Amino acid sequence: MKETQKAKIQRLETENEELKAELESLSTKYSELLNHADDVALSSPAYKQLERELFIQQEAAKMYRRKFEKCEKVRYSQAERLEALQKLIDEREVKNPRNAGRKPKLTEAQIQEIFTLRKQGQTIKALAEQFNCSFGLISKILKAE
Repeated sequence: MKETQKAKIQRLETENEELKAELESLSTKYSELLNHADDVALSSPAYKQLERELFIQQEAAKMYRRKFEKCEKVRYSQAERLEALQKLIDEREVKNPRNAGRKPKLTEAQIQEIFTLRKQGQTIKALAEQFNCSFGLISKILKAE
């Protein structure tokens, strides 16, 4: 038996209404499942493990930040000390305010060491070789005492 156009439209509209109701039902179930999945995901062991690892990484980052800050402080203090030492070196290198004359071959510390070693019995020749200077310079320094 042949279906009339009117009957076919009614049948399709009924099917359409049923499909809409089913779609709405499925959409509601999907939303519920999605919310439930979020709750399950947040309470899952894997998520909790990720949270713990994140916390550990944050604590490690804080620790490294503190170490970095300490290193920065040390670096700045060493830079200040280096500048002070450089000033001392510059002062020692200048013989007089006009910067005239020859610079001394040996420092005061080396001269004191020469006196000490000579008192211990080293020869003038050995001292000259050790300090890479002439026999005459060592003699002159020792006579100035």
